[in-house]
Amino acid sequence: MLETDKPPLPTPVQKSEPVIILLIHLGIIFLGQLLLLVLLQSTMQFVLLQDKIPTEEMVGKSFDEISQIQKEATNQLIVDFQNKPEETSKKYYSIIFLERQGVLFWSSLMWVLAFLLPGYLILSRWLKIPISKLEDKFQMNTIALGGLAGIGIFGIVSLVGMFLILIDLKPANNEFQTMLFKNLQGNTTLLAWSVYSVGLFTGLIEEWFFRGMLLKHFVSKGLVREGWIITSILFGALHFSPEASLIIPVILSGVGAYFGYLYIRTGNIWVPITAHAVYNSITIVLAFFLGDQIT
Repeated sequence: MLETDKPPLPTPVQKSEPVIILLIHLGIIFLGQLLLLVLLQSTMQFVLLQDKIPTEEMVGKSFDEISQIQKEATNQLIVDFQNKPEETSKKYYSIIFLERQGVLFWSSLMWVLAFLLPGYLILSRWLKIPISKLEDKFQMNTIALGGLAGIGIFGIVSLVGMFLILIDLKPANNEFQTMLFKNLQGNTTLLAWSVYSVGLFTGLIEEWFFRGMLLKHFVSKGLVREGWIITSILFGALHFSPEASLIIPVILSGVGAYFGYLYIRTGNIWVPITAHAVYNSITIVLAFFLGDQIT
């Protein structure tokens, strides 16, 4: 395999207990999940209220009338969340895929606020742990290596998916992916927003968090193998969804291990970032042509 010009990450002699590091990481992830839930609920409420109360309906109304309309709509939305959660979430996804595609980018920014920011503050600022700050060289050979790696892992995952279909164990995606792929077919506006947000930006932030922060924390303590295994499992676990097949987190743990190997082998965070972005983007482009047939 080709290598970048940066040597492998150093392995210090002094080690710390991997269980302590794992507990720190689990705490960051737990906090991130809570923050993400709050941000997601707030975003869903804002988008759905905008749909329930079109701006033109507010024209000419008094402040008291507008407040009453908003209050009634909010109360109804709370009831919908409680009694019809699946229908409400489908309505939200339908709006952002067909009418407000820019919310996809905000969804990625929510991940930054929920995971990257706490990870940076806790690991780098508080615990003084060395993390990646994207300072590694970003050159043509980095892009080439990451691109080839992304194509390679996409091919491997596709073969695994075809094998599972042959043995009648076709994996089911979560609701977000299922509706995204379905609405992507022939939709150039959604394609552009999806490649930018779900493809490129998600590849950046997830690799920065899992490899540039969590894995590098382990590596800085001389726990390369332990960190590689643990962060790969955490990567898969964080992609668990009750709506999707249980095999999905297992497959993605393998994908995470692949990205982790790229980082350990090259010492350059841009290699797994590029690979991840290419992997995601290929899926999105295929969905543009095939729709939900790729699920």
